[in-house]
Amino acid sequence: MNLVKERELNYKISVVRDDDDIQLLMLEFEAIDYSKIYAEIVVKKIGSKGIILEFPDYEEVPRGFLGLMNYYALGYSGATLHVRGDRGRSENKQPASIYFPFLNNNKDEELYYNYVYQDGLDLVNILEKEFPDIEVIVVAKGQGAAIGLVVAAISQKIAKLFISNVQNFDFKYIFDNNLDVGVYDGIREYARNYPEKEEYLLMRLGEIDVIQYCDEVSAEVHYGYSKLDEKNIVINKKLESMFKRKEVTIFECEEEDLHVKLLEKWLLGDLKPGGKLD
Repeated sequence: MNLVKERELNYKISVVRDDDDIQLLMLEFEAIDYSKIYAEIVVKKIGSKGIILEFPDYEEVPRGFLGLMNYYALGYSGATLHVRGDRGRSENKQPASIYFPFLNNNKDEELYYNYVYQDGLDLVNILEKEFPDIEVIVVAKGQGAAIGLVVAAISQKIAKLFISNVQNFDFKYIFDNNLDVGVYDGIREYARNYPEKEEYLLMRLGEIDVIQYCDEVSAEVHYGYSKLDEKNIVINKKLESMFKRKEVTIFECEEEDLHVKLLEKWLLGDLKPGGKLD
């Protein structure tokens, strides 16, 4: 599946609340496969410093209006995508699979994540159209960070990326080094069921691997990972090396605290390359 940088979009915006300085919007748009995709937007109508766009992690509930209003309090607008077929409202018209979200049931249909990446591109294009004078800043971890990287690389419309614990990066390394656990369980299950199809497995995963997009990212990148995460240190450093022309922020902290602290440091103006999170 070839991702489309810009396409004709059918969407509608419903106003949930409209005050002097703030507007709450619910966006619904038609995906490339006609799935209904939703996003919530909080608009700071006067003096917004940018739109902070969140792409939720796998099985993470999207931040609602109340959560997005935290960004409003700090001078930003905020938006979040409801990732298709996940914890939000968006639907997913792609066939179900026991190897979800990575592979299909031994069929050659398009893969789920390419549809997710396209949804992210569509959302950014809508934001640019509706708010042309406000820069878009992606804040995401895990699955969301992967979406953010792809969108930034293809659209070239993202000003800054704040990402951590990036998912869907270098599937071959993940497979070869037995890291296909947790969120990657579907990959391991497929390999067990079809051991003779390892080459096919890696070929299909290559279609959604964000490694192919990293060199095209022109946004300012703030990338955090925990040096205490020894299991993934090689893959994290490999991704870091692909951002050699970018500002890369590395933190020494517990993995579960990483993303929140990265975001807090930036919003409070205390984010420095190579810094530590105390």
